Amino acid sequence: MASCESVYRISITWLFFFFLFLFISSSVAAASYSNFDGNKVSSSPDPQNVNFSIYYETLSPNCSKFIIKNLESVFNNGLISIINLRLVPWGNANISKSTNDSIVCEHGPDECLLNTVQACAINVYNDVNMYLGLISCIEFLAVEGRQMDWKTCFSSLGLPLKPVMDCYNSINGTMLELQYEYETAHLVPPHTLLPWVVVNNQPIRDNYENFTTYVCNAYKGKKVPPSVCKSSLPFAYLCPGCATFISEYLVKVFEKGLIDIVNLRLVPWGNAKLVQPNNTIICQHGEDECYLNTIHACAINAWTDVKTHFDFIRCQDSQTPGESIGDKEKLWRSCCQNLKLSELPIQECYSSGLGKNLVLQYGNETRNLIPPHEYVPWVTVNEKPIGDDMLNYKKHVCDAYKGSHVPEACKELRPPTKTTNTDDDHRKAMSSNSVCYNDEAMNLFDRSRPPKVDLVLYYETLCPACADFITTDLVKIFQTDLYTIVNFRLVPWGNAKVINCTIVCQHGEDECYLNIIDACIIKAWPEVKKHFPFISCIEAENSAMQVKHSKDVEKSWRKCAHYLGFPQEPIDKCYDSGEGIKLSLRYGNETPSHEYVPWITVNKVPLKENYTDYIRYVCNAYKGCPVEACKSKLSSSTLKVTSTNPVCYTEKSRNYSLFVAADDSGTEGTKRPRPPG
Repeated sequence: MASCESVYRISITWLFFFFLFLFISSSVAAASYSNFDGNKVSSSPDPQNVNFSIYYETLSPNCSKFIIKNLESVFNNGLISIINLRLVPWGNANISKSTNDSIVCEHGPDECLLNTVQACAINVYNDVNMYLGLISCIEFLAVEGRQMDWKTCFSSLGLPLKPVMDCYNSINGTMLELQYEYETAHLVPPHTLLPWVVVNNQPIRDNYENFTTYVCNAYKGKKVPPSVCKSSLPFAYLCPGCATFISEYLVKVFEKGLIDIVNLRLVPWGNAKLVQPNNTIICQHGEDECYLNTIHACAINAWTDVKTHFDFIRCQDSQTPGESIGDKEKLWRSCCQNLKLSELPIQECYSSGLGKNLVLQYGNETRNLIPPHEYVPWVTVNEKPIGDDMLNYKKHVCDAYKGSHVPEACKELRPPTKTTNTDDDHRKAMSSNSVCYNDEAMNLFDRSRPPKVDLVLYYETLCPACADFITTDLVKIFQTDLYTIVNFRLVPWGNAKVINCTIVCQHGEDECYLNIIDACIIKAWPEVKKHFPFISCIEAENSAMQVKHSKDVEKSWRKCAHYLGFPQEPIDKCYDSGEGIKLSLRYGNETPSHEYVPWITVNKVPLKENYTDYIRYVCNAYKGCPVEACKSKLSSSTLKVTSTNPVCYTEKSRNYSLFVAADDSGTEGTKRPRPPG
């Protein structure tokens, strides 16, 4: 292979003419191309789709993490169907006149090499399904400091290496990089950080991890958008109780002088959730609700006069429930026009990121309510909630007022001695809608909320089928709102057995060791949203390495701990103290009789060979209002176990063991697995 240095010491003056020809040629060939096996494939971008470009460099830690943790989600959530995805591997590289016009990369020659390799892969395969998987694999190795093992990604993914190497070792690789250099250098505005993410020619700057929102907002095509973008109903319908209360009841605060004794504040957050580590906001009714919550926050900030921003918010909430608004941006802009308000401060607030910061402040305020809110709308008077007596808020306000100027609204209040027909009418009107409970929407006067669905995975750590299921299928729980309706648990034991005070593991001593490590991780971070990414990372790492030695499995979990920012000390303490073995044995006692792993149960009912279809079973078992994940194609999957995703049957256990005989103190003895024999 030619070195990175020798490949790039090429006269740029000579290349200019060839470069121009290459640009002309590529535009002619846009209609079709031949991939590496000679098949003709259309490469024209879909004009309906959103143009989505990533400018990056291969050894930038931020770029690597973005590709691995964020970008791959476009395949899982269906976003790939509405984007024209382009990857531009150049970043902060430059052409140095002082070194004979060679390409100099920010992170050294290895980065120059990998930039060109990835450019060649994009050009040769020309299929995002193929080259993004390869690039993700290389970036994962880069995070681990093993970037020079990049060739292993081709063999592990079954991709031919030769056409990419032919490109790299010829002038073609350099020419592709010079194309990317030209494109990056002519960005308007110029890039100021990496990765630099551009949606329809508009950079989203340091909010790049939230690219899904920008893509969904930009999509105007005729295809049905993926479920991650869906929400065609007006904000009034997203939480009917909020809309009805604001537009029909709270508006009366401006009548008969009541506003003169009230400091009215609107807090647009509701039942939204904040998911770490990236401060991702997930709203109960989808992306549109997040968007309009932010617009409302911007309106409150732009027009501090309460009547002005209330009228703006009420304008949107007074839309007929169930009426499709099509374009949510058009909804608030039309309210600006109707009320003769400038659209500019709202647009600037939203585009600058100020809106998100304002919403996060409202989220912090809502999360710190004492007592916590049960549903929305949630009304407080002098910081005291009035619960489901919200329709009678005027009485609560007047009772709390201690001033001398009594408004007409308070003077007219009737003594609460008898429920009138008008009161009944109000309650019927409100009960015909729903408040939105924290986690699920329920009827205002039906306070019994359905329980979450119990979803349990019984697995073992070195079973290939378990690893594939965890890293490919189970991750969807946290990529959708399915997690809001499940009690999800991991039980790391699988087909292990206790024979004569000895734990016998199906895949040997390393599996015994990793089962205990997983048990310790779950103990240290009991919240599933914290320990699942850690365990998923370990499974992915072990699958990629095809571990065969104890040093490999220990290295795998320590790398994941470092990569995800988990301290290693609690795990070491749990393992070294013998607590991990106790935890593992408890999981063994909990594991039911089963035929193989992965073994999934929904409300204690095993799915057997239908385990990959777990979302549909969860959705069918849940008795509350359906979440978005249950409305999407994810819940209608009928995938079965196939020969490419084998299970690990119980009868295939091999004779490897972990000695766990108790000593006199009652603490299990040997902590490390011992070899067979």
